[in-house]
Amino acid sequence: MSADSRDYKAAKRVILQTAAVYLPSYKKPDDMGNFAAAEKLLDKYNIGLSLWPAKGGRHSFNSLPLKRYEDPIPDTEEAYKRLRKDVNERIKNKVPRYPFVVPIIFCEFAARGAGITPHSTKLGAQAPACLIAMSNENIKDKMTILHEMGHSALYPVHHHDNRDEVKGNLMHEADGRHFLLRYQVEAFEHAFFARYA
Repeated sequence: MSADSRDYKAAKRVILQTAAVYLPSYKKPDDMGNFAAAEKLLDKYNIGLSLWPAKGGRHSFNSLPLKRYEDPIPDTEEAYKRLRKDVNERIKNKVPRYPFVVPIIFCEFAARGAGITPHSTKLGAQAPACLIAMSNENIKDKMTILHEMGHSALYPVHHHDNRDEVKGNLMHEADGRHFLLRYQVEAFEHAFFARYA
């Protein structure tokens, strides 16, 4: 079976562990349907999704009400590292299986895109964090969160898979993503934030 196979499934059920954190710059109450879409697609590949908190919505305990996060996150290594440290401090005694989770941080940021996974949010062995902006509501396939989780699982690879012959794969840059390739399933199977069910 090739790395581009669309039929590969995890041999043993894998659960991806996430922690949703909301910053003041993000004015929506939730993930706009991304977690549900991710769960549905992942299930086809024998992969589950563990959300903290349940359903991934916004609550006081998973919000980071610091004044510096009322504005978009600057596109600098220093800003991303500080963000990750602040998020880790907020979730470390709350999230089951911490630190083996990938933070999904709902915020506005200076970098271009509906979602980004800056490599400088990786601290130590932890996986890079995923940042999701309000402009994500314009993405019809609802794959922004899962796409960014793919970047985190595939670290240090940072490019998209925009090949015409696999258009529609999770790591394609355009809307309309609806399947995973074998190498993407394998990356999730071995991700820092994955565990066997």
